Amino acid sequence: MNQQTVVKDIMVFLCWILTMSMLISCTRKQPADAVEDSEEQLLVEDSPTENPTASDNSSTFQTGLQSAMAGDLAEAEAAYRKTVASNRFAFEAWYNLGLLLYKQNRLEEAKQAFLQVAQNTRASRFNRVYYQLGLIAAEEGDDQRAIQYYEESQLLDPSHVQNTSDLRRLIY
Repeated sequence: MNQQTVVKDIMVFLCWILTMSMLISCTRKQPADAVEDSEEQLLVEDSPTENPTASDNSSTFQTGLQSAMAGDLAEAEAAYRKTVASNRFAFEAWYNLGLLLYKQNRLEEAKQAFLQVAQNTRASRFNRVYYQLGLIAAEEGDDQRAIQYYEESQLLDPSHVQNTSDLRRLIY
C-alpha cells in the first residue's frame, strides 16, 4: 500500500466516525421530539408571534393539544377541524390533524391535511410535513414520490436524522 492510499483510508474512517457520532447525538430523544415506534408524534404548539391569526383559534387549538395528549383522539380531531375551518392558515392545527389521522391509519385524510401546510407555507419548521408525506407515499408503494418528499424535507432541515435514514433506505 502506498502512502496516498493509507491517508485516504484514514480520512474515510474519520469521516465515518464523525458521521456516526453525529447520528448518535441527533437520535437521542429531546423532550419536545417524542418519537414512538419510528412514527412522528410531535405535536406543534401554537406561537402567536409566528402565527398572528392563531389568537382567534387559540382556545380551540389548545383544546386539541390537550385532548391529543390525553389520548382523546375524537375530541382532538374535532378541535383541530374547528380551528382549521375558521382559519385555513392555522398550519399548526393542520399539521397536528395530519399526525392524528396518520396515527389512526387514515392515510388519505392525513395526506390532505399535510398538503394544506405544504401548499401554503415553506416555513422550515414545517419540514416534517414533507417527511410525513414521504411516509404516506412509501406506505402507498409510491417510492419515487416518497423520495421527492424526503428530499424536500431534507432541504428544509438537513439535521432531521430519521428523514435521512428513510431516504437512504429508499435510494439504496
